[in-house]
Amino acid sequence: MKKLTSILVALMMIAMVCCTAVAETATTWYLKSVEAQGMSMDAATIGMEMIFVLNADGTGTATLNMAGETEEQTCTWTEEGDQVTISIDGDPQVFTYDAEGNLVAEQDGMKMVLSSEAAPVAEKYVAAAPKADVTIADFDGTWICTMAETSGIQLPMEQLGMAMTIVLENGVGTMTIVQQDGTTTEGKMTGALEEVVQEDGVAYSVLALTPDGETGSLQLVLQEDGKIAYTEPNSGVIFYFDLQVEEIAE
Repeated sequence: MKKLTSILVALMMIAMVCCTAVAETATTWYLKSVEAQGMSMDAATIGMEMIFVLNADGTGTATLNMAGETEEQTCTWTEEGDQVTISIDGDPQVFTYDAEGNLVAEQDGMKMVLSSEAAPVAEKYVAAAPKADVTIADFDGTWICTMAETSGIQLPMEQLGMAMTIVLENGVGTMTIVQQDGTTTEGKMTGALEEVVQEDGVAYSVLALTPDGETGSLQLVLQEDGKIAYTEPNSGVIFYFDLQVEEIAE
């Protein structure tokens, strides 16, 4: 199961790298999307805002708003033909106008798209509290991973280009991961309820699943909003799962 979760953790790390190198131009430009390793991440969807204000004298500012924190840096810029070059700390990045009037930069397999129009930043999901008095049967069903979160950045699974499913029945489960190229990895798990006590003394139960042939466990938390949350212990990446709609209807 370490292999199953490490695949997703690696992609989240790629997403983090993609989200830290961006630029903008022509009065005011906004980060629209980032593409890398086959993933296309919409800035508004993941709750990140990056704004470049370029002044007529060739100076400017670059502001990043992410995870409730704001960072601003000064920059310089030049324009020649259909290209705009923005430099931060002496590091130039060349952008080219596309047919839609966006600014596009490609470097080291990564593509960044800037727009002159600001997109509304998506409202960030706030995890609910763990559900009290759960039973092992409460975890039964087919759970679809819909979102992953790391360092305050939330990425829908479709933007990661992957799918992850956990099927559970009476403490026995199977996790399936389908990668971008269609490769499928599957692992079986068995587990039981374990009590967790928070620092404030509040206790709740998690479903601790141990993959076949391994000693570590995946601790699944059933939340008050009906989602399951799993935190990968090494990276801190949180994966959120929703119960399959058909099963909710039943």
